[in-house]
Amino acid sequence: HSPGAGGLRALVANRRFVLIVGFHAALLCVMSMTTSYLGPYLQDRDHAGDATVGLLGSCVSLGEFMVGLSLGRLSGRVGRLGAILTLQAALAVSLIALLTVHLTPLLVGPFLLRGVILTASILLFAVVGGTLPSAHRGAGFGIMESSYQVGTMVGASVGGLLYAGGPSRPFEVSLVLLGATMALSALMRPVFAKRQPGAAG
Repeated sequence: HSPGAGGLRALVANRRFVLIVGFHAALLCVMSMTTSYLGPYLQDRDHAGDATVGLLGSCVSLGEFMVGLSLGRLSGRVGRLGAILTLQAALAVSLIALLTVHLTPLLVGPFLLRGVILTASILLFAVVGGTLPSAHRGAGFGIMESSYQVGTMVGASVGGLLYAGGPSRPFEVSLVLLGATMALSALMRPVFAKRQPGAAG
């Protein structure tokens, strides 16, 4: 339910929460720059058939499913920051492979890795859950969902403009920007540290 103006002010005043929301939107933007263009890219570059594109697309969901089952274990082993960096590194490897590998069957692995990054939102929602007091958690999750949609809309739009300049352009730019989000997440180490919900933002 809505926390009212006072609750919204408390959320905005929570610097840690605001940083996570901004990072979430930025990461989704980078991810979404290529998502809608995976099929057209393979068809334009490698003349892949619809069935091949569909099967590779299912590998993305399979990768997300496989990592989703062990995300908590990964986070517990390397920490939240280590986990978010690992997920971004998986996307980076996937993008590099998409730009360099031209034998379509060999792209099964990169498409599986692409599914790995889709679990990043789950991890960031968990960070938010541990950041906010229970009274503000529902509203905080709502804002996080909005940041997901904003990042996706912006990323898809930018990706389309880039694709018009060449099929590989969105993937190249996304890879460069991914390096920036990885550096940003490293700088946000204190934000990803576990903290009591009642602590100040």
